[in-house]
Amino acid sequence: MDRFNLRIIANPYLMKKQRLNTKNNSQIELENNELLYQYLDSKYKEIYIPPILYYNIINVIETIIRDYEIELIVKEIIEGVIHNEIHNDN
Repeated sequence: MDRFNLRIIANPYLMKKQRLNTKNNSQIELENNELLYQYLDSKYKEIYIPPILYYNIINVIETIIRDYEIELIVKEIIEGVIHNEIHNDN
């Protein structure tokens, strides 16, 4: 038995600590959404942000990021084609 296993036997709390660190995607997404909500709440203290507006903001952000990803992919493809054409002509 290695030292780590002996430490777990001596201190079972270490096992609990490891399980707490594992988060699935939905937990991470909830935490991120909470951070966004806190940001909006602190930035716009004088305005009530209803849940529907909050989810619309999330959708707009996701759309902007998706469009940006598409733009990067298209740019990478175009640069690759140009690079291949330049090297093929030589």
